[in-house]
Amino acid sequence: MTATQARARSVGGALAITGLVALAMDSPEGVESCTVVSTPDGPALTVAVASTAGTRSVGLSGRDSIPHGGLLLEWPAEGRHPIWMADVRFALDLIWLADDGTVLAVLPGADPCHSAPCDLLEPDGSRDSRAVLELPEGDAQQFGITPGARVAYPPATPEACAAGGHS
Repeated sequence: MTATQARARSVGGALAITGLVALAMDSPEGVESCTVVSTPDGPALTVAVASTAGTRSVGLSGRDSIPHGGLLLEWPAEGRHPIWMADVRFALDLIWLADDGTVLAVLPGADPCHSAPCDLLEPDGSRDSRAVLELPEGDAQQFGITPGARVAYPPATPEACAAGGHS
């Protein structure tokens, strides 16, 4: 990854502690929500949704596999939403999305971080994102997810999780 692909900053223990505190204060009530993402060149993907500070902070950390077809991290407003790969066990394609589903930036094959400090990943063009879609490595290219393309997804519901992964 070159400097033009992503700007990285070190993450220290303070961010990890902040994330754990946010998780403790802002966890969902044990109900997983999902949505179905339509991709430009591929199937519809059922993905889990992380829409609270706690669930976004944890993301895919510590998991042995990717739930459903991926994970969508959503924020309540557009802005800067860098991602960290702390304790993630597999490489991911990271896709920053605008509010209307336009793909702002793609970081293919982002490597996990196995020891602190972990870098924050924030590619050029991702500054006004509202969501980040995390997919298995290679899926972004396979499904035609490139900057400028559009994906669509309805609001998340627990019922959408029953649909599975790729449909």
